[in-house]
Amino acid sequence: MVTLPPKDREPTRSETRQVLIWLIDGTITPEAADEWAVNWIINDDYLEVKDLVVWNLLTHLNGADLQNAPGEYLHNTENYKQWLREFDEQINKDPHI
Repeated sequence: MVTLPPKDREPTRSETRQVLIWLIDGTITPEAADEWAVNWIINDDYLEVKDLVVWNLLTHLNGADLQNAPGEYLHNTENYKQWLREFDEQINKDPHI
């Protein structure tokens, strides 16, 4: 079992990326990824995410547990890998932090 990054401050790029990697390799469930990411989505009044690259990935992770039907996820490992490629491309374009 892994310990997800703290929810009381803005997550770093490396922390957010690590959560996605754990989702890809099955270390965490889609529900765990969603539960972690939703913290910043719904509490953005006082937990502002200033890094747009992190924000974009949080919005994906927030939907990782969406289902088409009971037990049938809307997104799969291939989608998660695409999110990782997009995240890495965005970091290459904006390498601050």
